[in-house]
Amino acid sequence: MNDNIDLLPKMSVENAIRLFEVTPDRIYSPAVALAHAACRELAKEAVRSITISSAVWGEPYDEKGVEMASLPWKQVFVDMQRMPDLMLVRVPKISIVAMGQLVKQRSDIGYRLIWDKILREFGTQVEEPRWVLMTRDVLAGSRNRPYAEQQEMAKSFKSYDVPSLREAIACIFARLLQDGTRLYSDSPWTYTRCQENLNGFQTVVGGFAPTGLFVSDNFYFFDNNKISVAAMRKF
Repeated sequence: MNDNIDLLPKMSVENAIRLFEVTPDRIYSPAVALAHAACRELAKEAVRSITISSAVWGEPYDEKGVEMASLPWKQVFVDMQRMPDLMLVRVPKISIVAMGQLVKQRSDIGYRLIWDKILREFGTQVEEPRWVLMTRDVLAGSRNRPYAEQQEMAKSFKSYDVPSLREAIACIFARLLQDGTRLYSDSPWTYTRCQENLNGFQTVVGGFAPTGLFVSDNFYFFDNNKISVAAMRKF
């Protein structure tokens, strides 16, 4: 867990979270008001530390830009205290094909392989931009398990689920654009299953090698130890 989120060492996480529930009209003393304000600012700083802004995609893809007030920082802080390492990403209003083209232009790395059936079914779909929280790595113990079990593991965290193809790709590419890090990489080979199912097989994203990101289904994987699952929350 990031050192920046070891907040208020004299206050338990439960009390810090409870303090968030105190609205300004319910603050009856200067001490409580000060603690509430301090906790709020520390939480915002913690959220900044995991945020990958829409700036990585370029202004044409999110004309409103990113303002701290638009982030779901309160809910994010609670999740950060209880979840594995997270990244908060603004998913742009562009297709997964356009994402790959943009990343290729800016980093010289795009898709290593993207299955043609995925391209036909989902390649040009566009959705409104949104914030998502996604784990930076697959969930511990999720390798080499049936999809139903992996789905249960992701949903064991309140409001979380298995990521969609679009959002998994956006989060992984956004981190690359931010600082060059290849999450869900080839060291070790790591893939997350996604929600979309084609021909009876779950789609997978990962194996992000220097040659690019792999997007396919798990039909081709005989070594299921590579196949795991991430957890994602939408806002």
